[in-house]
Amino acid sequence: MKRLYVSSNYDFDAIGAIIRTEYSPFNGRKLIQISRKKTPNYGENKAYRKFIENDLRLGDSFNFSDEVWDLHYRATQATRGYGNVLDFTDIPQWIRPSIKAFLAWRLAFEKSANGVLKQTITACEKFAKYLTTYHPDMNSISELDLGIASGFANYVSGLQTNEVMKFKLYSPVRKFANFLKEKNKHIVSPNFYLLHRFNGYTKPKTLAEKKKKAAPPQFVNQLWARLEDEEEQLWKALHRIDEEYISSIKYRKSKAKKLESALIQRVKASNHLVYCQALKIIIATGRRSSHVLLCGRNPLIPTKEDEAKGIWFQWNETKMKKAMQKVFVPYPLSEDVIQAVRTAQELTSDMALSELETQLFIKRDTKGKHMKISYYDMKNWFSESRGQGFLKRHKIIYDVDMEKVAGFHQFRHHRATALKLGGASIGTIQADLKHRTVNMTDVYMDRDAIARDKFETLVINGDLKGYMTELVYNKEVKLDALSTVELESFREIGLLVQTTRYGYCTMPLTKGPCPYENKCYINCDGGEGCCKYHLYGPEDVTVMVNEIDVYAEDLAKELEHNPESIMAQHYKAIIAHKQSLLNEIDQKVVV
Repeated sequence: MKRLYVSSNYDFDAIGAIIRTEYSPFNGRKLIQISRKKTPNYGENKAYRKFIENDLRLGDSFNFSDEVWDLHYRATQATRGYGNVLDFTDIPQWIRPSIKAFLAWRLAFEKSANGVLKQTITACEKFAKYLTTYHPDMNSISELDLGIASGFANYVSGLQTNEVMKFKLYSPVRKFANFLKEKNKHIVSPNFYLLHRFNGYTKPKTLAEKKKKAAPPQFVNQLWARLEDEEEQLWKALHRIDEEYISSIKYRKSKAKKLESALIQRVKASNHLVYCQALKIIIATGRRSSHVLLCGRNPLIPTKEDEAKGIWFQWNETKMKKAMQKVFVPYPLSEDVIQAVRTAQELTSDMALSELETQLFIKRDTKGKHMKISYYDMKNWFSESRGQGFLKRHKIIYDVDMEKVAGFHQFRHHRATALKLGGASIGTIQADLKHRTVNMTDVYMDRDAIARDKFETLVINGDLKGYMTELVYNKEVKLDALSTVELESFREIGLLVQTTRYGYCTMPLTKGPCPYENKCYINCDGGEGCCKYHLYGPEDVTVMVNEIDVYAEDLAKELEHNPESIMAQHYKAIIAHKQSLLNEIDQKVVV
């Protein structure tokens, strides 16, 4: 991959390039990695082609020419109540086919979720409104140009709404513009594009992302303990209600209201017991809650003799269209999963004789009707905010704000983090979670937990290097390069350790550029010219070694084709600079 020094104001998005930046040690400029985007082949998807040519009906309900697309046939448990109808009637006729084609592409080729499709058409409607308001005479996509794109960006910027909503309106239209340019190159102007960033704004992280996507181990441990308490209380309630029910039948036939009340309480207790079993499986397997709730009545597959001790859990992977899949649950967690399945089978044995005979998780309403347990049933039981939810009743709150966003998907992140901490590769975790791409898997891991584990391992093994290493092991030690104020602060609140490209930084800085002149990758023991806040381990040194290898490959290719080029000299300078830094580390030379 080529690396070029360029000015930061060059618009790479206009030429369809993927941009990655890293700091360059030369002149403070940015090092830009450029790779061409892979242009999608819009004709390679037969289903997409057949659909836009009106030769295919989706969901037995609509085809491309229809003005309303009903997507209820592909709705998940979580999206059943909203975002399942796409209405094109408010979009002008001249641009409507193009927007339909874009939605069809996202539907048939990208397999976007219904919520994403709904947000896309909402953004396209806003774009159409902008066109009819400020460019009423426009009647062809060939008239779209950079002026239209810039005008729409300013239009969205001036809307009376929050920044998140503005971004949600801007981003789909940017993708629509790219789609038009690729699909209608002979019609659409090449100057019609929207910048990747909206007024310098990028989508902010949600509260869950800012805090922790993955459920912390202490939170999960609390859940297991409270689940045992909850089950014990529910079983006692069932036995007590059964006694009251028998007593009411034999001796108090006249008190119908008491009998009716007891039956309602029994139904609720039984349903909540089934919810407990579903939650156990969600935590242990890391599967999506909707997949667990729709699993078969016998979802467990025993392990073979040559496999590790545990159990396989089987489910229908509907989100990624991968049919029946299985995931391994190791011992002793497998014992909890086996017991949960058996308990759920026992509690729903009489209901399984109905039309729901293939379902494991079934509930009964107060009128005796049998039905599947939905995502909303589980969510209300787990985190209902009015004091009746499982988390509220047992006071399981590991963060003041987290109770507002606590959901089942955090256990999926928890499993990914646990696998990474256990030594699993990113590919193994991707296969476990059934993700399409590694990038999707990467965001599922709790980086703080992984970095903390690596740092603690370096400390325990005695592999941590750097001037402040002594302070990590003994907070009472006095270091000459640190001021009295810094030492007192470290002793009182501890070290603030942050990850860097070349190890760890202990400077108490949370925002803004590093004010220290000397780069953290220069290793020394506190002498003049070194960074006293830098800590590192053996793996951090290999980062620079790997960088040298990459640049060496680029240099070899450049020398083969054009040995006298400026780029060849450029690569040589970078390699020489990084090699000198490695020599400083190896020889512990004070710079």
